Amino acid sequence: MNQLKEWKEAKAAGQEALEKVDRGMKLLKKASSWGFMDLFSDSFFLSFIKRRKIKKANEVMKEIVEALHNLNRELGDVNVDLPEEINDKLSDKLLDMWFDNIFTDIRVQGELKRARKKLKEIRKALMEVMKTLDHQR
Repeated sequence: MNQLKEWKEAKAAGQEALEKVDRGMKLLKKASSWGFMDLFSDSFFLSFIKRRKIKKANEVMKEIVEALHNLNRELGDVNVDLPEEINDKLSDKLLDMWFDNIFTDIRVQGELKRARKKLKEIRKALMEVMKTLDHQR
């Protein structure tokens, strides 16, 4: 009975992590779309929207880290590299929004792309963990 309880807790933790990763991927995709438009524009508004999306994505990245740590506690150790936050420093905001610097825009797009790739890898690893849990039951 105790093993069933542990399995259910691990399954729930895995499902929560998957949901957060999916949410993070959607937010990063939105930020990337706004960032792409910002590359070809000198609009303060586009930069502002992109930065808001990045801020939301960073908040979800922190939630993903917490969810993965929770899953690790339930399973033991799952060997997955966690994504890094997208740079959201004040200096970047100033360069990006006030001066609409194309070099900053390009760098941010690269960071968004790397973060999306990392989340895809994490999602794939989580799916394997979930499949293993299903087979153990």
